[in-house]
Amino acid sequence: MSQIDLLEEVPHLHIIAERDVLNAWKTYRVSEKTRQLGCEAGREIFAEAITFRGAEDVSECGPMPKGLDCAQQIVFGYELDVELPLLKLLLIENDTFWKRVAKAKVKSPVEYMQMERQADICWKDIGVALKVAEAIETEPVEYWFEGDLEDTVQQSAPFVKQLKITQLQALRQIEPFEGYEEYKVYNVPHEMCSHGSLEILKHLDNLTSLSIIFGVDDVAKAYERRFFQLSQEDIVNLVKALKKLPNLTHFKISRSRLDSEKLKPLLLQLSNISLECLELPYCYLGEQCGILLGRYISKCPAALKSINLSGNFIDGMEMENFCYGINVFQGVLEKLDISHNPIGEAGVLVLGGGVKNLPHIQELDVTGCEMDEQGAYRVSQIKCKV
Repeated sequence: MSQIDLLEEVPHLHIIAERDVLNAWKTYRVSEKTRQLGCEAGREIFAEAITFRGAEDVSECGPMPKGLDCAQQIVFGYELDVELPLLKLLLIENDTFWKRVAKAKVKSPVEYMQMERQADICWKDIGVALKVAEAIETEPVEYWFEGDLEDTVQQSAPFVKQLKITQLQALRQIEPFEGYEEYKVYNVPHEMCSHGSLEILKHLDNLTSLSIIFGVDDVAKAYERRFFQLSQEDIVNLVKALKKLPNLTHFKISRSRLDSEKLKPLLLQLSNISLECLELPYCYLGEQCGILLGRYISKCPAALKSINLSGNFIDGMEMENFCYGINVFQGVLEKLDISHNPIGEAGVLVLGGGVKNLPHIQELDVTGCEMDEQGAYRVSQIKCKV
């Protein structure tokens, strides 16, 4: 980092404060720590070199101006910019505005329409959670603990009950030496594929549902294998966060490469949480993962009602190991999804025996499990919805 504050080397501008200009200024200025980074040396525009007269008299992004009638509150909700920094919006209490945030930030129009059908939905909670997820997904990893991200997560905690992280940026592989061109490493080992530290989620102590994808949402333009890898360090940081999330009832990791080495510490921590739903779809679970899952379900709290292991590489042997845990499970498991796993006929046999010890099972999904006619017949004899 540079020891010279570049702000001292440029002319300053003093203007009269106006609300829109002041909000834009607060959006684009940078912190003192950021100015000291080497990458800032060539910057020519300094929003932070502007100072305002009368700024203390200007209402910022929250709370809303006082004395507005219902019609004016609706207009205010439509006019406020949904792209403003979340830290400036947390005091806003306006359903019109937060509904606009949800519509702008939700990943799928169908998901938004489903939200609209919920009678008791809190649009502010939804909007804040979506903006927190967006910040985690898009903020450069290098600035996670130097910029506003940690403050944003911490101050948003009272409102975030459900969080869906649909992509995570990986750390830079190797920093180029000064004077040399940047180069890429192909077929990167997973230990070089760490992401931003998810320990940052420890502040969200009201969280009840957490969904994570270690990867990127759109790789059509620049595919790299490392986008779908994760390191042991990623799991260590996630476990640290999980220890601080006592209210979690739903946990999901998908489209991420989890092997037995990473799965073991994760399940060990999850066994201390009263989850109702565990989802690990499309996580490359295979060798040695069945016994780990079996141990988990044999020791986890009895609150567990649903398990989703779809789209993995669980074969007949791994299914047998998993069913050992099912046989001693003390809870009321209602749903088990093992679709698109190569369990084969051998897996069907042990699965049938395990499910018989689950009198409350209501739904069993074995779609695409590579079974023959005999296996399909045995599945049909299981007394649940298949």
